[in-house]
Amino acid sequence: AGELEDFAASNFATLAGLYCAVFVVSLLYGWYQKRHAQWFDAQNSTMEDYAMQLEGFPMDMQMNEAALQSELEKRFRRIDARIQVVGVSLCYDYAGLRDGDDGVDAILCRFMDRLDITHGMFHEAYGMLADDPSLEKGGKDSRTRLLVPKGMGERMRREEEADRRVVRRWFEEKQLRTTGSAFCVFRYKEHLAAVLQALETERSLLEWKDSTTPTGRLKAFHPMMEPITVFWWHLGLSGCQFYINMAWALFRILLTIVVLGVGIFLPVTKLVVVPMTSTGQAPQGPLWMLVGMALGNINMLLCINIWLSAFGLGFHRKDRMDRLIFVANTMLTLLNTVFNISMTMFPVLQSEPGLN
Repeated sequence: AGELEDFAASNFATLAGLYCAVFVVSLLYGWYQKRHAQWFDAQNSTMEDYAMQLEGFPMDMQMNEAALQSELEKRFRRIDARIQVVGVSLCYDYAGLRDGDDGVDAILCRFMDRLDITHGMFHEAYGMLADDPSLEKGGKDSRTRLLVPKGMGERMRREEEADRRVVRRWFEEKQLRTTGSAFCVFRYKEHLAAVLQALETERSLLEWKDSTTPTGRLKAFHPMMEPITVFWWHLGLSGCQFYINMAWALFRILLTIVVLGVGIFLPVTKLVVVPMTSTGQAPQGPLWMLVGMALGNINMLLCINIWLSAFGLGFHRKDRMDRLIFVANTMLTLLNTVFNISMTMFPVLQSEPGLN
C-alpha cells in the first residue's frame, strides 16, 4: 500500500508539474506570436501602412467621397505640397438596409457577379462548359473557357441600372447615413507618416463643421488592422446593443453548461462512478472510455458554441473577438481541469477512506 501511495503521489506531482509547464509554454508561445507579428508587420508593407482613419464626421454628411478626397488633400498639402491622397472611403451604417432582394448584401453579390463575368472569372450560375453555337462567346481565363448565354449582357445592364436606382434613392431619402468614420488612403506611406506627425501639433487641420467630437475636430489615427479583420456589417451596432448581445450569449453558454451538468455529468456520476466506487474499484474499462469520449465531444461543442456566440456579438474588429474567445476557452479549460481532477479524486477517496 505504501508503494502504491508513493507511486500515486509521484504520478500526481509529475502530471501537475507537466500541466503547469505546458500552460507556461503556451503563454510564451502566444507572446512570441504577437512579437513576431509586430516584427513581420514592421518589415513588410501592407494595406494598413497607407491608410489613416478619421472619426467625427457628421452622420448626415452631404459631401461625397470625391469631394471629401479633394478637401482632405488640400488640407494635408499645407503640411507638404507633395502629399497625394488616392482615395477616401466613407463608412456607412446600413444595418437597416442589409436584407432583402434590394438590400446591400444582395446588391453587392450582384455587383461581384458582374465583375466576374466582365473579367472572365465566371460564376457557375451564368456560365457553362460547352461549345454551343447558340451561345455568344464571353471572356476566358487561363484555366478553362466558360461561355455566357445570349442575352446575359442585356440582363446585366438592366440589373445594374435597377441597383443604381435603389442606391440613389437611399441617398436622396437619407436612408443611408455614415457612421462618422472614413478611411483616407495615401499614395506613399511616407506621406501618411508625415501627416500623422504634423497633426499632433497642427490640430487646426482637423477642424470640421458639425463634427460629432466634443472638440469640434476630427480624430485621426493609424488603423492597426487590415480590412479583412474589420466586421463591416457590425459598424452600425450601438454599444448598448453589443452589451445586450454579450449578456444574452453569456446566459446561453451558462445555461448550456448547467443543462449538460444536470443531464449528463450528474447521471454519469450517479449511475457509473458511484456504483463502481461502492465496490472498491476505480472507474475503468470500455464504459469509462466511452464516458471520456462523450465528455471530450461535449467540450468540443462548447468551444464551437463559444465561437459562434462571439461571432454574433457585434465586434467591430476580429482581434477583439479572438481575444474574447481565447479568454472564454481558457476559463473553460480551467473549469474542465478542476472537474477532471475532482472526478478522479472522488472514486479514489471513496475506495480509500484512509486517504481523507
